[in-house]
Amino acid sequence: MQQATLVTLVDFNYWANRKVLQVCERLTAQQWTQAATVSTRTLRGTLVHTLDTEWSWRLRLIDPAARGEEMREEDFPTVASLVAAWVRDEREMVAWVASLSDADLVRLVPVPWGPEYPRWQLIFHLLSHSTQQRAKASTLLTLAGHSPGDIEFLNYIGQA
Repeated sequence: MQQATLVTLVDFNYWANRKVLQVCERLTAQQWTQAATVSTRTLRGTLVHTLDTEWSWRLRLIDPAARGEEMREEDFPTVASLVAAWVRDEREMVAWVASLSDADLVRLVPVPWGPEYPRWQLIFHLLSHSTQQRAKASTLLTLAGHSPGDIEFLNYIGQA
């Protein structure tokens, strides 16, 4: 994978995250934290898990020995508190990905439970994980009467 392509995919990921979070800002406190019927996590829990995964994978990809404390749902009582954390993480991720060369992307990185993978594959893994979690969050938002609308890649490209 070329670095320029990865930059586009990372930017798409954060564009889609922002679209979902903007809709979340219209929710009541009860809707933000209520138990989900179609997922094992609340909407807040789903989005905290998504941020935690993006953040922890980035740390691991920079330094395979890095470990951060897992983010907890309770650490984000409001949508605004989660947005603030995500803005910081997005800034750090975008800067890090921009610093990578094509050679950095094919360099093998160990994972704790298995073989080494090229760095680009692990970054793509975290992006696809975020896509899956956004789908869950979008379903929960739609059931609450607040669909985030179209958040697919071509919608992103069409707005760029």
